[in-house]
Amino acid sequence: MMIARTTITAIDEVNRERCHIGSEQNKLQFIMSNLTSQTRNIEADGAVAVIPPLSNRQQLRHYDKHPHKQRHLIGCSIN
Repeated sequence: MMIARTTITAIDEVNRERCHIGSEQNKLQFIMSNLTSQTRNIEADGAVAVIPPLSNRQQLRHYDKHPHKQRHLIGCSIN
């Protein structure tokens, strides 16, 4: 009987953890979809991406290298 209670308690704990992980995944998916739509809105307004995307992104976006070099120089001189 004691083993059954321990097993049920362990299963309940695993289920709680799964619920927590699932809710965190949902939050992350919502944030990522929001960022994607915001990026599209900014690009639609005529803004140009200056900071390069990370190389491990699944979808690389285009950026203008010349303004990035200028921005990098200014950032290095300030810091």
